Amino acid sequence: MDYANKVNEQQCRYFDCWKKELLNLSEQINFLDGLDVSFNQGWKAGENLHDLLKHKEPDDKERGYTTVGPQRADLIFKIDGVESRQILSRGQQKVLIILAMLSQAILLKKTKGKMPVFLLDDLASELDSKTLGQISTMLYRSGNQLFIT
Repeated sequence: MDYANKVNEQQCRYFDCWKKELLNLSEQINFLDGLDVSFNQGWKAGENLHDLLKHKEPDDKERGYTTVGPQRADLIFKIDGVESRQILSRGQQKVLIILAMLSQAILLKKTKGKMPVFLLDDLASELDSKTLGQISTMLYRSGNQLFIT
């Protein structure tokens, strides 16, 4: 249990840094005004993970997997309080994911001095020319090596 709590603490610390970078990047994209991201740790906050695992053990054994814990952590993207997947088009969701990756790259460069390689397939699909231009510029300015089809 100590390890699960340590993983959760690390995830929370990373999330806080990453979220700042993502929100900073999102300010450049109009349709992401009002963006917020929250971190779901994989079990209800305030509950004891050890007790929760014991309580769920019979059901989890039947399912064949554990339903609570840091491995179940998730990100929830909202715009003005509404889940992004409910209001963003596929192209807009694509932009949000690219910004999420770019914000991770920014953190990697800041913390480790390393830069990832981006492999992006069919970047232009589902993006209007203005948004494609914005994203292309952001990717280019990131300084990362890019392979785009």
